[in-house]
Amino acid sequence: MNRYQEFVYEHYRAINTFKAGVAVLLAMLLNFTPLPEAPWVAVTVIIVMSTAPYVGSLLDKVARRTVGTIAAGIWATLVVLAGGAPHTPLTVAACVIAALVGFWFIPDKRVGYAATIFAVTTVILLSFPGSTEEAVIWRSIDIIIGGFIALLVSVVVFPHRLKTTIRILNRRTTKDFEMLIDLVDRGASRTECVRVEEAVAAGFVEQRTLLPDLGRESPIHHTDTDELRGLIQEQLSLLRRVHAMPADTVRSELADLNGQYTHMLRLETQ
Repeated sequence: MNRYQEFVYEHYRAINTFKAGVAVLLAMLLNFTPLPEAPWVAVTVIIVMSTAPYVGSLLDKVARRTVGTIAAGIWATLVVLAGGAPHTPLTVAACVIAALVGFWFIPDKRVGYAATIFAVTTVILLSFPGSTEEAVIWRSIDIIIGGFIALLVSVVVFPHRLKTTIRILNRRTTKDFEMLIDLVDRGASRTECVRVEEAVAAGFVEQRTLLPDLGRESPIHHTDTDELRGLIQEQLSLLRRVHAMPADTVRSELADLNGQYTHMLRLETQ
């Protein structure tokens, strides 16, 4: 773990805000170019960067957003060419169909986000005044440009990877757990132990929450994610039994479980 990674982790909120500012600035500068429908670029940047703080998750969202946007652009263009315009029965029907498709696929983890973007983008493209086929195409292009600006800034400016966050959380949680074992071993008061117990539990829970997104930036399979989640659950179970077991036994089990966990993530060599 180097100082740069620690710095990014410690100042995550400020750095993420700065990155968003840079991306929005770049997007807003396009308003001074001949690019048609340019404001959609900045709108997309704000939406994408507010929901995907990590490089891996952002790459995944940009890819899915691009697919959804292209599909919506094609659908909206066909509607416009067929005579659809804002507030006409054809446009209303097209938007309702897009919404139904989006809601149908939302539960699907692979295409749910892209389907949602398809529905939202269709409504946006067809509902605003001046929805000609040219305007629809340019709005679609601008949305894609906005996604790639967000991705570029995320990768170049203080890149923040999910695996790094999990590494730091794991190291700190393990350190707190070892501190708790020492407190229990020397007979510290229950009140003194509770604070550390809560910190350890919160660390494990946060890691478990982040695991599903890890596959978007690392070659982690679904079965591996389930096993990693199981190892975290075993460490949480060990935490609940820390007062009823000999300290050396707890240390040994923690070292074994955490060793398996870090080995699966390859944290010790990344």
